[in-house]
Amino acid sequence: MLLYVNSCFCQKKTLDTGILNNWPLIKRVALSGDGKYIMYTIRYQLKGSGTLVIRSTHTNQQTTLPGILSSEMIEANGTIVLFLNKSDSLGIVSLVDSTTEYVPYVKAYRLFKQKQIIAYLSEKDLVIRNLLTGKQHVFTGAVTYELSDDGNILLLQRAENLERIDLLTGNKAIIYNGVKPGNLVQDPCGTQIAFTIGDTLWYYQTETGKAVALINGQVDGISAFSKDGSKLFFSLKENIPQGPRPDAVKVDVWSYKDPRLQSQQLVEELWPRSFAAVIRLKDHQIIRLEQEDEVVLIRTDDIAWISHSKGNIEEDHWNSSVKPSYYIMSVNNGERKPTNIRMSVFSESTGGKYLVDMDTTGNDLYSYELATGESRNITAAISVPLIDSTFDLYMDQRPRGFEVVAWLENDAAVLVYDQYDIWRLDPSGKLHPVNLTNGYGRRHNIILRLADNYTGKTIALNEELILMAFNRQTKESGFYKKKVSQRGDPVRLTMGPYYYDLPGNNFLCELSSIKARNSAIYLVKRESATESSNCFLTIDFKTFTPLSNIYPEKAYNWLNVELLNWVGPDNRPVQGLLYKPENFDAAKQYPVIFHFYERMSDELNKYRVPSFTGVYGPLNIPLAVSQGYLVFIPDIYYKTGSPGPSAFDAVMSAAGYLSKFPWVDTTRMGLQGHSWGGYETNYIITHTHLFAAAMSSAGPSDLISDYGDLFQSGQSRQPLYEVRQFRMKATLWDQPTSYISNSPIFDINNVTTPLLIMHNKKDSNVPFSQGIELFTALRRLGKKAWMLQYDDDGHGIFFLKDATDYTIRLTQFFNHYLKGAPPARWMTKGIPASKKGIDTGLEPDTSGAIP
Repeated sequence: MLLYVNSCFCQKKTLDTGILNNWPLIKRVALSGDGKYIMYTIRYQLKGSGTLVIRSTHTNQQTTLPGILSSEMIEANGTIVLFLNKSDSLGIVSLVDSTTEYVPYVKAYRLFKQKQIIAYLSEKDLVIRNLLTGKQHVFTGAVTYELSDDGNILLLQRAENLERIDLLTGNKAIIYNGVKPGNLVQDPCGTQIAFTIGDTLWYYQTETGKAVALINGQVDGISAFSKDGSKLFFSLKENIPQGPRPDAVKVDVWSYKDPRLQSQQLVEELWPRSFAAVIRLKDHQIIRLEQEDEVVLIRTDDIAWISHSKGNIEEDHWNSSVKPSYYIMSVNNGERKPTNIRMSVFSESTGGKYLVDMDTTGNDLYSYELATGESRNITAAISVPLIDSTFDLYMDQRPRGFEVVAWLENDAAVLVYDQYDIWRLDPSGKLHPVNLTNGYGRRHNIILRLADNYTGKTIALNEELILMAFNRQTKESGFYKKKVSQRGDPVRLTMGPYYYDLPGNNFLCELSSIKARNSAIYLVKRESATESSNCFLTIDFKTFTPLSNIYPEKAYNWLNVELLNWVGPDNRPVQGLLYKPENFDAAKQYPVIFHFYERMSDELNKYRVPSFTGVYGPLNIPLAVSQGYLVFIPDIYYKTGSPGPSAFDAVMSAAGYLSKFPWVDTTRMGLQGHSWGGYETNYIITHTHLFAAAMSSAGPSDLISDYGDLFQSGQSRQPLYEVRQFRMKATLWDQPTSYISNSPIFDINNVTTPLLIMHNKKDSNVPFSQGIELFTALRRLGKKAWMLQYDDDGHGIFFLKDATDYTIRLTQFFNHYLKGAPPARWMTKGIPASKKGIDTGLEPDTSGAIP
């Protein structure tokens, strides 16, 4: 079955590397509080500045400002847009009277008092302006400054002294003369000030009018005063032991009793740590919150949640000594008590009554009542299963996927996601859990999430929520609505072949929606595979009015994508994405590149930005498709202990399915994978002769040598194989044959597919030696193989000149083997080390030489 995303075609240009730097994208979107204006920035890849667009939502009137580095929209006497440009100017645009003010020589600014006060340094002058009243203060000779939260008390650092200035009364006081202080902080009222001189903590009170050295030595930094001003949180330096004698034997002594490997300890020694502490200001008693092997996970003014673990937490599946223990500590007196709530990704209620997080098993949420110290399991009555049947990443525990997202007014309830639905839970534990979405998501294979961001905000019991929806089968996205107080299913508003956001993977999209603060108007960014992300306005989530028109792909031979469904290994239904050129002709035959990494079919409607191949790793799909390739991305389901065969079976099944179509040239099929996909590429070519060319970047090739290697952190790579992505679920000595059979290097003699490798010496994820092992074995066997190594790059390609070079070489490699183009000279002759940086070898070799 095919789900087809279509677009019309006329004669258009082919994408090439020359246009990638100038590809426009919409970023930094904002909507005014009254919904009358939007703001967005058009940015270009790998460029520092962009074009700011401010547009009316009711008319076609808009302002365009080029060369903008950063921008934001705030509400102060109407809507104001602030921006910094390349000319080191601060721009202040008032949308009330359509005026623009430029302040020269400003590189940064800060906002205070709920963004009603702006402060900035212009040359050596500090300017503090009230955006509501227009009143401003100017201070000369400023080096740095700090302003109290209410905007009334200024700490001004000049070259010769530190001064406290009351902006309301004009009263001034010199706090300190001499060396520039560091870590300036003041209490909420501005009556207490703390700072450091070197590693000494100094303290000033308006009551005494002088600064005193509160802690002499060992202070590493200052965090903040408590809200009531009674305590000061800071950090203590680690006591560094005396260094070794000049004549000492330099030997590392590794012991099986070490909780952390000697290699990890040596790396950690390069970065001495500090320890959280607090001082009670009434009696100057210091309470150290962190001890050795401890981390404060969260801290309030009264308690600290502490994790204690002696070793590498990645080894907790076999090493009981590294399993973390958790404590609740009183900040006031240092008393501790153990707890089973881990508080690693916690949520504090907006009213300040509760903390909520997972227990140590990862299966249940617990609430912790700050006033009483009582903890309660608030999800015990929920029968949600462990993740779902598609979850195949082996771990000792498979958590249920609960996530805290919002709080109701007065801390009456907390809203929590499971894998599909939204729950309303009582943090006091008195009321039974309520499935707010009535199980609709799980019944219909739809993930439901809040469309708005409720961080720092509360939800009313009678409020109607807009929900984002993503259908896991069809990959459609859209919106539903649901009242918090009402039982029953959510109401569908719209669903379609678009990409607003992928619930649970928020890094894939900038936002789902923005609501106007004072109006029932929403701004969404919407994209699809064939249309870049643009801004739309809606009031009902059924009709969407476009407010931007940035569609660079329309000028080029773009792509279409199809969601393919077929029966894969073990008779499992499988999905994959097939990308075709916009000018696809079913009467022709096309070369195919198979690209893969875990499961990517959820990205059916995602707009793929054309960028250089290698930037962050993956294949540049739009570039390859525009140049006449089909690209197919099959989902891969894994069996424990068989990562290589799982990938092989999935890709061979996909190739077999795709080969049934007459427009596929089965003699010109290639593979490309990065990192984990690079490993899978290495494995596949050692077990089949089907593919005409393959490209593997930064992928492992020898599980045995890599299993025994170390990360740059000094930690062992063994957990990566046993309980992480490799899913072996066994040690090397328990299942040596599995490690051997899953290692491409042991079947390297079977390779007939020409292979291009990219692996860099600075790769911190996969050791460079893995690429060396693969290449040297292929070279010795006389197999067609090349390896690219970029001096300045790591696990991916991050520098423009390197990314351009890599994209060209990869294109030349596939064009030769999959299109019959002449090989480049670097493929036929190589490039001697003496010619590095001098001779690229990129020109075609038309001599007839065979690579």
